[in-house]
Amino acid sequence: MSSAQARHDVVEALLPAFGEQEAKAMARLLLFDMGQHPLHPEQMAQLQTQLEQLLEGRPIQYVLGHTVFYGFQFRTDQRALIPRPETEELVRVALEFFPDQRLPLSVLDSGTGSACIPITLTVKR
Repeated sequence: MSSAQARHDVVEALLPAFGEQEAKAMARLLLFDMGQHPLHPEQMAQLQTQLEQLLEGRPIQYVLGHTVFYGFQFRTDQRALIPRPETEELVRVALEFFPDQRLPLSVLDSGTGSACIPITLTVKR
């Protein structure tokens, strides 16, 4: 099956539960790594499993096993909170508040799971 046909089928499957814009966004994310070539049977099986998980209400970040935060990719699963856009805003404000890289910066991030805040602050600072 072509990736274009697969994208169409994914959107159609997700449309009733998520609406058009969300279904298209999810299809793009699910098929991003598969490129523009025909899908192999293993990829089709994986895609079917992912669709079932989404329709059961599992967040797409857990289905994919990763999410993007502040331009970096972080692994995600049910053990970690999914980073939210508001958290990116918190990181942006913190980076503006501590612009001088010569000053030491200590960050304690306890129990949130992905460690996206301290990692991003360390790398971007």
